[in-house]
Amino acid sequence: MQDRLREIEGTLARSKERKNTILYKLSKRRQEEERLAKLGVERLPTNPREVDDEKVIKYVLFRLKQEIGDKTAQLRDPKLLSIDKDGEGVIRAKNDEVNKLLSRKCQWEVRLSFLAGEPTLPRLRKKTFFGCAKELPEALVTRKRQRVEGEQEVGENEVANSSDEDELIADQAETEQPATRDQDYLERVAWLGTSAADLELARFERESEAKMRTKGNVTAPRPGTSDLILSYCKDGKLMIPDEEHFKRKLVNNRKKALQERLTALRNKS
Repeated sequence: MQDRLREIEGTLARSKERKNTILYKLSKRRQEEERLAKLGVERLPTNPREVDDEKVIKYVLFRLKQEIGDKTAQLRDPKLLSIDKDGEGVIRAKNDEVNKLLSRKCQWEVRLSFLAGEPTLPRLRKKTFFGCAKELPEALVTRKRQRVEGEQEVGENEVANSSDEDELIADQAETEQPATRDQDYLERVAWLGTSAADLELARFERESEAKMRTKGNVTAPRPGTSDLILSYCKDGKLMIPDEEHFKRKLVNNRKKALQERLTALRNKS
């Protein structure tokens, strides 16, 4: 196994040395000139707007992808480039070269889509870091900012989804068929005439009276419900909050819990 690895390393080293020779470079240059001659151009164009031939554009994209692949491979190989050996300035310059090539590639792709009559999707212009360039200070700051923005988007989506669910439940209740509501109403009316309803009502009245006596004519909230008051007495009348009151309280509590969670995540980061 070790002999096989040494043989592969030797082959790669010889290939690398051969590529650096003058004869190899001359051969590659002749091949390049022949390809350009077949395309009908003397040199690779630099302005996409001046090119109308799709074959030329595809060849330019091919060369750009080759160059991008070579430069990113160098950044990913610690034997060739590293911050400790070459410094932040060299790595930053190499990474900027790759980003410039990516920008040029996007311009040529847009031109190709335009000539082919295909729709072009908008692209986000953001800097990308490759290989050892990910250890640069600005790369760490960018990753941290993106992580915080992602957490904020997740929190906002959760709040929006919870609000949508509450609205959906309310809409479903409003659009319920009248026959079903009538059936529920008849069942409740029938239940009110049973002995179980009498016992439940008597128990509720005893509990309410005891609470009003201990709290001065106002009922105390149940444990664990914070400021949710079930009912209170006003001018001798029992006032019961409507259903919307409880829905608003639940939504506000959910938003508050999500906000506390986001704050805790920011403090950790």
